[in-house]
Amino acid sequence: MCLIIERQSRASADSGSLGNNVLFIELDGYTRSGPFPFLKLPLEIRLEIYLYLLGPFHSSDDKSKATHIQIQVERFYGPFDYERYISGTYEDYVEKSCHAPTFDDEFFQTPEKRWSDKLEFEREKWVKIQLGKSHPLRSGRYTISCDPYFSERSATKDWSMIRLVRDMSHVSRQIRTEFSVAFWTRVSIICPESDFAELPNVLNNRPMVCAGFKHLSFDVSIRFCDEDELSKFFDAVTQHLVLDGLTLTLTVGDGELKDMIDGEGKFLWLQRIKLLKVAVYFDLNTYYYPDVVDDDDWEEYAERVLKEHEPTLRQRLTPNTLCGRPVGPSQRQQFENCKL
Repeated sequence: MCLIIERQSRASADSGSLGNNVLFIELDGYTRSGPFPFLKLPLEIRLEIYLYLLGPFHSSDDKSKATHIQIQVERFYGPFDYERYISGTYEDYVEKSCHAPTFDDEFFQTPEKRWSDKLEFEREKWVKIQLGKSHPLRSGRYTISCDPYFSERSATKDWSMIRLVRDMSHVSRQIRTEFSVAFWTRVSIICPESDFAELPNVLNNRPMVCAGFKHLSFDVSIRFCDEDELSKFFDAVTQHLVLDGLTLTLTVGDGELKDMIDGEGKFLWLQRIKLLKVAVYFDLNTYYYPDVVDDDDWEEYAERVLKEHEPTLRQRLTPNTLCGRPVGPSQRQQFENCKL
């Protein structure tokens, strides 16, 4: 089938008006005038077409036996992306950031180099101001990307279809809304550990994403984590998401393990995990690194400590929605088998 969806004015597209009288000859001598009446198709068929068009973005997950669209969320960093630098003049920026030229190369001491740096500063400052004006309701500064690097490579993938997907989203409000449902409810978000604090902003700015999030896998080193950012992250997850499953991987040392067992110190913010809305399973993986122990006995000692204390940690961290029900790998395996 040759599907032709013509770009039209917003008003005519939303009203279903075809806009021209060009004749198209199809099978068995059937003729029609104007573009294909796509919006008159049943919604179920339209959704199937959207999923077909999103084929180049799909990646399969052997573990969950499902397909998803991998997108990358990263904090946006510019060379002058700091309020304390960009709020003043270029001279203020140089003074505050200690970026005065220190290279041996004579070029870096020339007026030409200093002038080019100033032009770059002014350009970045203008971009920052314009971004603020263009998106007054958007919180955070992050970029979202979806490219071949984050999805499975295959000869069947035609990445030129990305342009088609972008054009499709601008045909009409109705198509854009339906297309966004097909896209955002099937995403798997990849976020570097250093940028995970931007995820609450993504959830706040794009509510459609929340409908597609069903599984969350989170790795954190207790010793080096930022408690404030993690607290905001878990608060956002609690507010926006209803999960099927949660996998938590903790890396702890002697001091952190003692605090977690005693319910003190950095363990306090971990108790926010109990407020998460999880319906099916909760997996806890703990990696323990003792501060002082003989190298020959390290693995045996760590295994013995975890065997003693991990049941207590699991009990204290299990979300309230799962309390009173057995949780663990066996239940997760049962859940995965039901999806085959």
